Amino acid sequence: MSPVGPLHARHNSIVARVVNFYTVFRNIRIIEFINASFRKTGIGEFQPDIAYYIGSDLRVPPADNNSPIDLDEYDPPNLVIEIGASSFNDDLGSKRLLYEDAGISEYWVERANTGEVFAFAINGGGSGRIQQSRVLPGLEIALVEEALNQSLTQDDWEINRWLVQTFSQG
Repeated sequence: MSPVGPLHARHNSIVARVVNFYTVFRNIRIIEFINASFRKTGIGEFQPDIAYYIGSDLRVPPADNNSPIDLDEYDPPNLVIEIGASSFNDDLGSKRLLYEDAGISEYWVERANTGEVFAFAINGGGSGRIQQSRVLPGLEIALVEEALNQSLTQDDWEINRWLVQTFSQG
């Protein structure tokens, strides 16, 4: 993994926070992995910024193992997220194809320099852009972008408070 600076690290935490708060308020079970390595025969190894297993009936790796997650043994995560600044074109291109081949259900790429989020639903080996998450029903991608925009001028307390208010209303 390449060294990352404050822009990448901050956006990574904001996107994760949106997903985590959303799932708490919607009673959606998740297991989150940050910078975990995944491996699958025929496609190799990959290490997304954030990966989520969503739901309760999944074959998820045990927490006491520090080896790369073997996707020949365990289910792939439902949602994979990349924060891209210099890697943005690779994230939209070759990594998206890799995640299609790995059986990921949904893939988000956040363009760190602009705060835009490109979300893709993946099925049948292809992907299409979406404006609302399918693995987190009801979560608008625009809301993720709004949280990223707020992070330019607000601290975490303000963003957390806004997320709690937003998710508790709907």
